[in-house]
Amino acid sequence: MQWVSTRRNYEQENVPAEQPSSCKGSWVPCAHAHPRGPRHCVGSPPQGPYRAFCVADGNTPTVLDKAHRITSAADYKHVVRRGRRSAGGSTVTYTTKNPNGGEPRFGFIVAKTVGNAVARNRVRRRLKALSYAALQGEFVPRKSLFGCDLVFRALPSSASASFSDLRDDVERAVSLAASR
Repeated sequence: MQWVSTRRNYEQENVPAEQPSSCKGSWVPCAHAHPRGPRHCVGSPPQGPYRAFCVADGNTPTVLDKAHRITSAADYKHVVRRGRRSAGGSTVTYTTKNPNGGEPRFGFIVAKTVGNAVARNRVRRRLKALSYAALQGEFVPRKSLFGCDLVFRALPSSASASFSDLRDDVERAVSLAASR
C-alpha cells in the first residue's frame, strides 16, 4: 500500500499566478512622493538659510553670559534670604550687594505655579531679555549696577502679563537696586 499525504502542500506551485485586484480605497503615492510620506503632495522646503528677523552684529552677544548669571544654589539662597525685597505686579525682586563686587549678576526663579513648561520658559526668556537690556544701560547707567545681585521671582500673573508690564516691573526693580 502506498502512503498518501493528507497535508496540503503550501509551496510555490500552489500559489495562484494572478495577483488580487487592489481595493477601491487604496492609496498610491504621487510619482515624486516618498512611499511612506504624508498623503498630500506638498512641495519640498526652501533651500538655504532662513530669512533674518533682525540684524545682529556677530561680535555682540544678545544673551546673558555666565559672568552675569547667578548659577549656584548658595548664591540664590543668600540673595533671597538676605536681600531686599521689592514686589511688582508680576514679579518679586530680591537685590543685594555682592561682597566681592564685580559685574552685576541676575538670577531667575520661575516655579510651576506660573504655568506649564511653555509658559515658564516664555517668562524666563522675557526676564532674561529685560535683564540683558538693564545690563546694557537702558534703565539706569551701567556703573550704578556694579556689584549688585538681582533675583527675579515670577508670580503666576507673569504668564499672562504683557512684555511691557514685565518691563515696567524690571525697570522699577533695577532702578531701586541702583539707588541703594
